[in-house]
Amino acid sequence: MIVFQIKDGILSARDEVRVRVGGAPAGPVMAVETTATGLVLKFNVEAGRPHTVQVCEDLLGGAWNTFEAIPAISRPATLRVAVPVSGNARFFRVLAR
Repeated sequence: MIVFQIKDGILSARDEVRVRVGGAPAGPVMAVETTATGLVLKFNVEAGRPHTVQVCEDLLGGAWNTFEAIPAISRPATLRVAVPVSGNARFFRVLAR
């Protein structure tokens, strides 16, 4: 916990502001592995929350489309999603809903 004591003419010297840092869940962290047939996206998922892997071919104006929808599971896990090789550059992200 971080404690600030403020003296600005409005608050007295005895007033304190307490800020709690942390506590928010972290988003999925993605890693990429190569295979003989393409790539594998590897990422952590939270229990009880559905996740969506999205793909976009143009970050400057392209739309994000669902690549794979993952239903909620009962416990945290590391999932793997296979991505076949294509001739186009593609960008991926994972959303926890």
